[in-house]
Amino acid sequence: MPTTLSGLLLLVVLLLPGLTYVTVWERRAPNRHVSAFRETSAVIFCSVLADLTVLALFALLHALLPGLTPDVTRLIREGDKYVATHYASLTLWGIGMLATAVVLSALSALRTTLAPHPSSQSAWWRLFDARPSEVERDSGQRPIIKTCCILDDGAQIEGTLAWFNPVTQDIADRDLILVAPLEYTMPDGRRQQLISHAACVPARQIRTILIRYVVDASASPAEEVPPESAVTPESAAPAGEVSTA
Repeated sequence: MPTTLSGLLLLVVLLLPGLTYVTVWERRAPNRHVSAFRETSAVIFCSVLADLTVLALFALLHALLPGLTPDVTRLIREGDKYVATHYASLTLWGIGMLATAVVLSALSALRTTLAPHPSSQSAWWRLFDARPSEVERDSGQRPIIKTCCILDDGAQIEGTLAWFNPVTQDIADRDLILVAPLEYTMPDGRRQQLISHAACVPARQIRTILIRYVVDASASPAEEVPPESAVTPESAAPAGEVSTA
């Protein structure tokens, strides 16, 4: 850790853009479990790339409008003397350049999360995020994700997807949340409407997940496909919906 103020400022300038990139990525893309070395390397690489980009932009601006930018030659030659005389403008330029690097990092992360690499996508991510985004591009409307979970004991629980764990690995230690209207089908085929507002379904108890992407948000429950038809072929899906298993 730095022991001087200048060292601390240098550390912030070096790491803040990369940390911004990684944070934005983790919030909008599949979460990957990587080693500490790889995560630190990603932060440093993104920070250095953003800082170099901002320095290149500053050099271009200095070449075009030298009167509006700090005198780099005098700064190098005079050092602390020039800083003491122009500390206000140098501080503003430093903050502005750092802010620009952070914004560029955030925009880059937003751009790359629009199409995460297939190696970072899980089956759940394809079902619950990537495929709905494709349906939205085709229909112009974000689909409602109707979900049917067939459990290990043969029972089924159906509802509207509200949340899923975006971890990249297809592991059993994760859950998804369904919200009302909820229907539960017992192993013997008896069905009942649940009065609960939401249900948390652990992945370790799920055998199969069936999905219907409802692109007509105004559809009433009577227009929905009945639960027993959730296991029928895709050709049985009603107009205005896209089905996949």
